Amino acid sequence: MNKISKCLVTGANGHLGNNLVRALIGQNYHVRASVRDLDNKRPFAGVKCEVVCADILDKNSLMIVMKDVETVFHVASVFKHWSPDPQKDIIEPNVIGTKNVMEAAAECGVKKVILVSSIAALDHSTVPMKEDT
Repeated sequence: MNKISKCLVTGANGHLGNNLVRALIGQNYHVRASVRDLDNKRPFAGVKCEVVCADILDKNSLMIVMKDVETVFHVASVFKHWSPDPQKDIIEPNVIGTKNVMEAAAECGVKKVILVSSIAALDHSTVPMKEDT
C-alpha cells in the first residue's frame, strides 16, 4: 500500500474527523490533525498524529498547516439546522471555510482534496428532503 507522506484532516476532533484520523493512521498514513482549539487534545489520547491549530475561516492558518501536505481531507463543517445568526454560524463556516480550504490547498501545492460536505450546503426550499412515492 502506498503511504502518503503527510495528509491533513480538518475538523479532526469532531466525530467523523476523529474516526477518519484513526482509520488513516491504521492504513499507515502520516496524519496532521487540524483543530481550532489546541487545549482540547482529549480526542487524540493514544493516537499517534500531529495535532495542529487552524481555523477554516482563517486562510493563512490553513496555509501554515498545509505545508508539505499531499492530501487534505476537509471534514470540518457546521452541522446544525438552526441558529439565531445562520449566516455567521452556518453559512460562513461551510461556504467561506470550504473556499478557504480549496484556495489554500491550491496555493500550497496540495495534490488532492477530499471534501465531505454538509447538509447545510443544500437549499431546503428547492431540494426535496424525502423521495416522493
